[in-house]
Amino acid sequence: MEKLNILITGATDGIGRQTSLDCLRRGMHVLVHARTLQRGEPVLKELQAAGEAELVVGDLASLAEVRARAARVVNVSSMAHEAGQLDFDNLQGERRFDGFSAYALSKLANVLFTLEAAERLRFERVTVNCLHPGVVTTKLLTRGFGITGIPVERGSRNVTHLALAPEVAGVTGNYFVACRPAPPAALARQAGVRRAFWELTESLIGQAPLYTRSTRPLIWQVTS
Repeated sequence: MEKLNILITGATDGIGRQTSLDCLRRGMHVLVHARTLQRGEPVLKELQAAGEAELVVGDLASLAEVRARAARVVNVSSMAHEAGQLDFDNLQGERRFDGFSAYALSKLANVLFTLEAAERLRFERVTVNCLHPGVVTTKLLTRGFGITGIPVERGSRNVTHLALAPEVAGVTGNYFVACRPAPPAALARQAGVRRAFWELTESLIGQAPLYTRSTRPLIWQVTS
């Protein structure tokens, strides 16, 4: 049986690192994403002791061929997304900035992206879901909030469930809490908001959409 290929971003620390270990122990081939060689190589050596791991550094655009395969996309959001405020004139803190507000917005963005991507990829062999992993003891929690939560081992189980569990193989466009679908914030349930956020994101990164929201898929060109 062919091994599953699992790409895990943020794999050098916290939940991403633990999820990599979980997948390796289940016999998966794990692509460990790191922003730099300096951060990635020490973690890779550690992970390779548990299974077949490969380092992917920097830009993920070279993995575009993954779109041709059946895939599960799992985005790690947070219950903090419910506090996210969407101000299209201040998305990047141009006018005012607050640390928690920026974090909540980033997690709201995860949910908006997930639900919109699921809609746009509905003709493909791809599922897109997101989740709240729990309040997990990570550097963000201890340094940013001065508290601790559940172990990363427990938080990573929620991620691994969405990535591997047979019962969610065909499920797409959902937000999960404790391995079960749950309603996301009201703002994320507004189709117009999701579409506007997606299109603004495309304009910021200089890429036209891969798919429209029409009833038939349409591949557009990447703009320079």
